[in-house]
Amino acid sequence: MTQTRSTPVTVVGGYLGAGKTSLINRLLHQQDVARLGVLVNDFGEINIDDGLIAERGVNTISLSNGCVCCTISDSVGAALDEVLKIRPSVDHVIIEASGVAHPHKIATYGQGWPGCSLNAVIVVVNSSTIQAQSGDRFVGKLCVEQLGQADLLVLTHLDLCSDGAISELRAWLRNHTDSPLIDAHTLSMSTLIGVDKTETRENFSMPHVEFGTAHLHYANAVSVDQIRSVLGELSRSVVRIKGFVSVGESQYLVQGVGRRLTVEATDVGGHGLVAIWPSGSCDPRHVNAVLAQLDKSVIPLGATAS
Repeated sequence: MTQTRSTPVTVVGGYLGAGKTSLINRLLHQQDVARLGVLVNDFGEINIDDGLIAERGVNTISLSNGCVCCTISDSVGAALDEVLKIRPSVDHVIIEASGVAHPHKIATYGQGWPGCSLNAVIVVVNSSTIQAQSGDRFVGKLCVEQLGQADLLVLTHLDLCSDGAISELRAWLRNHTDSPLIDAHTLSMSTLIGVDKTETRENFSMPHVEFGTAHLHYANAVSVDQIRSVLGELSRSVVRIKGFVSVGESQYLVQGVGRRLTVEATDVGGHGLVAIWPSGSCDPRHVNAVLAQLDKSVIPLGATAS
């Protein structure tokens, strides 16, 4: 079965001051990530080095590393159309949600807009203020709702918190969401957006050394339902799963970020399945045992037990 390639979309949300712009800056300034199309609310908030700007237009800035930054002037849909027309085409689209927006509403564009597919909803959390904000009578409800809409939570400003406060924060967050938590400083860009669909396992970018991984050279299943069922057994600490699974003569691309898992038929040649988690956050033996249901040969890479 052949499917037209869709462009994956990641939504970055979080309340005002959480650090969304800083995270997007990291994406824009890295030379080794995919060619990104980044939709932002205001160019003025994005600190782009002049030396990185190749061309500046009314609503777009083209960067020398191949990335393109576009403003959301009238609507998200119009901005998506604009960035999808760019040639050569972008590999991945990042949408910055307003600090007072519900990220899942923006995510509907990734799910239903022509030429797009939703990769994940990332919510950035200011570790030093989120608990106080959640109790605010004006914005508290919104802040908590944003947490519940995330596939992955990225924690910023942890350096402003004591060890005790961080433990308390993690326990508090667990009462509001079961999404994985990651320190923004250790977040790998390959973990966040994955790698291009046309790459085979041998070309996959390996994650930061502070992440544990498990890898299958070849993964097989009897049905798509089995793929979803097996991978659904993985610990919530697994923040990324990416690769290919064969079902008979058909090939399926599997992508998971946090709680979100997509399985789509593809004619792209490739093999291998990789699971990634913050080191010490789960037992590598559990991950290996789950993946072993899709293949008898599991090769753990950099997996460390706490």
